[in-house]
Amino acid sequence: MKLTFYVRDTKDSSDVQPDLLTSGFRSVSFTLHTNDVLSTVMNVLKSCRLPMEHMRGLTARAEISKSPPEAGVPFYRPIKWDKSYYTFTGFRDPEQELQAARRADPTLSLWLRNNEPEATKKHTASLPRREELIRLKKELCHKFDLADIRWQRSWGVAHRCCQLQSLSRLSQQNPEALINLQGHTVVFADQSGMNASGHVMLGTMDVHHQWTKLFEQVSSYRSLQQQTDWLKERISLLLGGAQVIHVERLGPVQPITEHYSTLNTFHKSLMSRCLRLHPRSLQGLTMLLEKYVVTLPSNSLKQ
Repeated sequence: MKLTFYVRDTKDSSDVQPDLLTSGFRSVSFTLHTNDVLSTVMNVLKSCRLPMEHMRGLTARAEISKSPPEAGVPFYRPIKWDKSYYTFTGFRDPEQELQAARRADPTLSLWLRNNEPEATKKHTASLPRREELIRLKKELCHKFDLADIRWQRSWGVAHRCCQLQSLSRLSQQNPEALINLQGHTVVFADQSGMNASGHVMLGTMDVHHQWTKLFEQVSSYRSLQQQTDWLKERISLLLGGAQVIHVERLGPVQPITEHYSTLNTFHKSLMSRCLRLHPRSLQGLTMLLEKYVVTLPSNSLKQ
């Protein structure tokens, strides 16, 4: 590649071209035969008869370098375009995509890896509470002959311990009040009473006086449960041996009074229809009573 430069002479010289004396410039032409920047600059300075003393250090440094850059090999230089470039061209902005990827929801494995130390720390700190929860539950079940102690909601360990401690304090202050709970399952729930399964529910927002009043009513609730069982037997006979069941589900608990009312309404409806079914024609089927809609699945009956 041939390049031509024009150099101004600052001193008078006898070998200057005569046609350029009036302008003060002379032309210098040279051909590039090198591929690296340093050699090119040295050749230009030499061709123009310019001083090169300040380049000697760079030349020596390049010669003693152990790993000089290969001639002609391009080096990576990232280009950061203005945001308007991507808006105008419609191209994707890599920086914006990188930020979006960082803000994206983490995977399950990443979430577990990031939260494992904190979870381990909390689990270790909760071990004494868990041991206290197990101890209180066993102690109350054994002392008052309870079938089990459960919770309607997934409260934390500390919350459950406080509920059992509250029941334990009540048992120490008034042990006679808990005698009626023998054989029952106690459920800490949103409201006090007895559910359709016959479990005694203790409202977590109630005070000891309300719990004590509920314990006094357990015998009447037990009588209502017996009437509920009798209605189930009567309905089973009227429906050819189909068994009436109740399924506990997540969410609001059905009180036994509401369950009894549903059974009683359905029983009266069957009596008024005067059904004539063989006593064992529907034996082996189950019937789930809900609100007042009746469906007949292949293996169950639902109201």
